[in-house]
Amino acid sequence: MSEPTFPIIYHVDDSPVDQLIIKKMIEREAPHLSMHQFPSVPKIMSALLARDRPMPHLLIVNLHLPQTMGWELIEAIEEFEVFPVKVVIVTSSIILADRQRARRYSVVSDFKTKPLSKGDVHDLLAYIP
Repeated sequence: MSEPTFPIIYHVDDSPVDQLIIKKMIEREAPHLSMHQFPSVPKIMSALLARDRPMPHLLIVNLHLPQTMGWELIEAIEEFEVFPVKVVIVTSSIILADRQRARRYSVVSDFKTKPLSKGDVHDLLAYIP
C-alpha cells in the first residue's frame, strides 16, 4: 500500500514572523497540506535540486531576501524548467515595477502584497491541484 500524497507548498522568506503568520493562515484553511519553509534562496534551491525530496505543487516567494533575491530564484525556475510549479510572489513590495516585472515570467501565477488577507490565502490555495 502506498502512502497518501498531500499537496506540498514550499515557502521562501527570511522573516521568521512572516513565515509563521503565513504558515498558520494556510494551516487554518487547509490543514491537509504539507508546508516546507526556507529562509533563503540557496536553501530552497538545495531542496529543489535534491532528488530525495518531494517537489512542491506551489512555491511562495518573497522577493527581497538576503544573499540572493527572489527574482533570481524565479529566473532559474523559468530558465531551466526543472519541474512544473506555480509560483506566487508574496512580498511587502508595493512598487508597481515589481508587479509589472512579475507578469513577464510564465511561472508566476500571482502577486500578493503582505500582509495577506484570508481572501489572499484562498487565492493561493486555488493554485494547488
